[in-house]
This record gives sequence, structure tokens and C-alpha cells, in this order.
Amino acid sequence: MGNECSKSSLSPYSFYVEEMERAIKMFDSGIITEIFHPINSFFHGARTDRPQVEIDTGHMCIFFKREMQAVIEQRPNLFIQWVEVIYFYFWNMAALPDLANIIWLQLWLTLDMLEQSGAETLPARIQMASWANFYDDVNKHKALSHIKAMSPSSQLMDLHRSAFLTTAINKGNEDYLFHINHAYSYSHLLHPLNRLQVNISYYIEISPSRELLHNILSILSWKELWEYRQGKMESLSSLYWTMMQRNDYESLLFFTRCLKLQINVEGFDCSHAFVFPNDEAQFCAISKSNLVMFSDKDNGESYFALIKLCNRLNKVAISLRGDYEVDFRVDTERFGIPSVGEDFEKLRQAVINHYHLDNDFYREVSLITLLPSHNHPLQGAICSLGVTPPLISVSLQNLAEEPSEKCFIFFLSSETFTRDTELAWIHQEFGIDAEVIIDPAPDLFVEYINNDIYTHVYISAHGIYSHWKSGEESIYFSEASQIPASMLKIIRRTSIVRRTIVLNICDGAASSLSFNHNNHGVAASLAGGNQVVISHLWPVNPFYACIFGTLVLRQLRYMSAAEAVLSIYSLLSQSNQNIVQSIVGWGDSYNEIAKKINNTSFEISDFRNIGSTAIYA
Repeated sequence: MGNECSKSSLSPYSFYVEEMERAIKMFDSGIITEIFHPINSFFHGARTDRPQVEIDTGHMCIFFKREMQAVIEQRPNLFIQWVEVIYFYFWNMAALPDLANIIWLQLWLTLDMLEQSGAETLPARIQMASWANFYDDVNKHKALSHIKAMSPSSQLMDLHRSAFLTTAINKGNEDYLFHINHAYSYSHLLHPLNRLQVNISYYIEISPSRELLHNILSILSWKELWEYRQGKMESLSSLYWTMMQRNDYESLLFFTRCLKLQINVEGFDCSHAFVFPNDEAQFCAISKSNLVMFSDKDNGESYFALIKLCNRLNKVAISLRGDYEVDFRVDTERFGIPSVGEDFEKLRQAVINHYHLDNDFYREVSLITLLPSHNHPLQGAICSLGVTPPLISVSLQNLAEEPSEKCFIFFLSSETFTRDTELAWIHQEFGIDAEVIIDPAPDLFVEYINNDIYTHVYISAHGIYSHWKSGEESIYFSEASQIPASMLKIIRRTSIVRRTIVLNICDGAASSLSFNHNNHGVAASLAGGNQVVISHLWPVNPFYACIFGTLVLRQLRYMSAAEAVLSIYSLLSQSNQNIVQSIVGWGDSYNEIAKKINNTSFEISDFRNIGSTAIYA
């Protein structure tokens, strides 16, 4: 990342103005993740939507050019809003820390000059201070002192400052509680995001009441926060942690169920626990009857190491706030596709160690919910210990009973390598009259899924899930047959009998790191207490997918989803030769599957394959 002023490398000043305006427009629209593109373009010197481009802080030299200075003189709010927006992005997305650090002082000094000219710079300084609170102790204190000494231009700006002083940067100072009370008293005047923060601070420090939780949920329902709810919702972290420390499972259950539109706590009587994997000091889990805390001074380091290991092995780029060692060196086309040649056994062991999966706690619960949600292969790792895995509860609904009679339906894609193999196996195993639909029209697919006669659904297709660009996830059968997640979310079964869906698509169980847990992904869109979904956390080899899908279907004729997954994990964790020896005795319908395993060049037992399984409810 360069930082020298080079006039020859600068684009026309109008280009930078356009990128500043584009970033502000995205912020005003609530499209936070997309702000990366105008930031990247600004410091690249050309419009780009690629993550892998050279960025150069030398483009800051545009602010020394006469034309740009004239723009800022005429439109100081353009510059101030741009600084506010980019540091909100740097803080909220934990992104581009090196860039944010290098340009911090120059931007702060420019704000000084604008402030001396009478401009209101408080909103931009608040975002810069919020970022510095996690990345730069020296500038954190400098910024906090300056903000406290400012004379806001209006009562609303003064209230905006009070709202900021209710956050972690001011905790422990004498005026902390004053600002919480003051900001809360006038919070109805604040922007919904600031109002949310103030209400959370008031709940944590002053009044942990159910009424406050209702207030917070009401604020989150506002249309202005729709895009915010699709993201990490980082502000909920301290709220959840407070509930956990107070051993208040009922409030935590109430709040998270309301986020999922399950507004009643009563009637949820499953053996369930919330799991908190990312605290610096300790690993915690809480159930209705138990608070489990694994005190470990290295828990934060273990979590950071696990995230970085997942980034490297699965070619993703999850960044953590406060971490300067963010690695985005992944080809755009390879985002989310597991690395070739890497040892996924390291991931299995890291997940076991960090989540304390060898503890009896995981044998005592049937459902767990991760806060925040992660794509860590918990259930695969638990299976490797010979334990039936608890289901990951996305819906926070009671588990329905298994059906006494089972009825299967199969949806196949004409564009998979294994369509013919799967079709032949289905006809041999389930009969020539088995209900098989290839490339279903979206409306027809929904019609079948809404039909409660089918207790087991098999879907073999492609999965569309972008780990880089924002966009809707979907099941891809063919160009004319694509089922978006939004269409799946409106399907709400009322049956009291459980259905099991085998969603045999790449990235089917992938979701985002969020405190609005599992708010993305195809499997999460389908999952409910009466609809259990088995899928893959990341892309898998199509031949492995075929082998896994057919074998797990066989076990589902006799077992529940969790039992079937453990059974197949135990089988596929053996050598290819031993797997073949086991299944050839199951009948002629498995001859082609056995042949595929014999001809496979990779080991089925690799954790990159068998560890990908997730089960949602």
C-alpha cells in the first residue's frame, strides 16, 4: 500500500467526488457492505468492484489539489459525511484497518480546519473515535478528549454526542452514567441506530427490564434498520453478553425468538442452549437449567486463530474488529472454495478444542444456537467423537416428532454430473414410481414443499451463495429453475410432524457471522422445528455429494437426521476400500455408488468432505 503523492497517478478530481458521493448514497440507503466498492475505487484511482486491486493512500493527495479544495470549500459537508461513512464502514465491517490507520491523522487534521471555519464535524469525529477505540489507543484518547471539549452546533448534535458517550469508549469515566440517562431521556429524537445503542446501554447499566427489551425490538423493526438487520448487528453483542452473565436464559430466549418472529417463550421446552464462542476471556454456554463457563485466558486468541484457519482453508475473508492482520489475498473466483492440498484435520481439531466439544454438555442438549452464528463445522467435529450431534436451532422452535410413516420426494438438477447416477439409484431403492422431479419450476417447487404429505425431501442441485458480493442465495436447478431464499422463507409448515430435507447443494448451510443468528443462507431459510435440514457448510466435490446424499437417504428411512448423519460420518470416515466393502452388502442399488468410490482419486474420509455437514432446525 503506497502513500506517496504522485500527481501523475491521480485521476481527475471529479472521479474522487463521484466516489465520495457514491459511498454516502450507499450509507444513506443502508447498504453498508457495498460501501467497500467506492472506498476501494477511491484509493485505487479507478472504478472497480474487485477486492484484489492495489490501493494507494497517495490518492489522498487529491485533497491538496486546487480543484478539490474548491469543492470542499463549497461543500464541506461532502468531505465530513464521507469521513463519517468510511469510518463507520471500517468500524462496522472490521475492514481495511491498515488503510484506516494511515489516513486517520490527515483526515482528523482536515476536520480541524473545517471546524475552525464553522463546520460541524462531530458526526465524522465520532466514527473516527469509535474506530480508534479498537485499533489505536493513542488517537482513541485524543479523539475522546476533543469530542468532549467540542461545542455542538445544536441540541440534536449535543444529544448525538451523548449517545456516543454511552458506548464502550467512555465506559469507566465519571460521566458515563450521566450520558446514558441523558441520551435515554431524549432518545426519541435520535436516528434509529443511535437510539438502539442508547437503549441497549440503558438496559445494561440502568434497567435490565422486559420493557426495555420491547423497546429495543421495536426500534429494530423500523424500516430504517432493515439493511442493518441483514448484517452483523454487532450492537447486540453486549446485550447478549449481559444476559448470559446474569444467567438470564429466559430473556435471551425471548429476545432472539422475537428476532425470528417467534414471540412466545412459553411452550419452548426442548433441551436447548445458547453458545457464545467469541469472548476474549471465556467460552460460555447457557441453557434453562445450566450456565457453563470454560474460563480460559486464551479464549480470545483461540477464537482469532480459528477464524484465520477457516479463512485460509475455506478461502473466505472474515475480519475481526481490532485485528490488523486481515488477509484478503484470495482470487475473487475462488472465494469460499476450500483450498486444495490443505489439511482439514487441523480444522477438526481446532473446532473440538475451541468449542470444548469433548465436554458432556453437548451430550445433554438436543438443540444449540450459536451467538453469533458461524460456519464452523461443529456437528462434523462432534460426529468425529462418536457423539450424536445436537441440531443447530435457527428457528428456536420446538422439535416436532418424527413421522410414523415416511413419504419421500426427490428434486434433481439436469445440470449436475451425477444426475443419472442418483436417478438410477432412486428408482432401484425407492421403486420406478418414486416421485422424481427434474428442474422444477419455482412455483411448482413451492407447491410441493407446502404439501405436508412429504415427510422427506431430497434436493440435489447447485447452490448459489456469494462470500464476497452481496446478493440473494438460491437453489439452482437450471437457468429456468432457480429458487431464491426469499421464496423459501415464506414457506411456513403447520404440521406437527417433522419433515427432513436433504439439501445436497454446495454452501447450502453457509450463513453469515451475525448476532441475528443464521439470517442468511438457503438451509436457514428452510429450517424450522418441524422442518430439519441437512446440508453442507461449504462447496464439496460433486461425487462426494452424490455418495453422501444417497447414503444418508438410506439411513433416513430408519433414523432421525442427527442419527443418520452420525451413522454416515462413521461409515465415510473409513478408508475408501472399507466403505466399499460395507455398502456392497446393502444390495445391487449400491453397486454404482461403490464403483464411484473405487474410482475416486481422493479420500472420502478427508474432513473437507465429511466435516462439511450441518443440521439445522
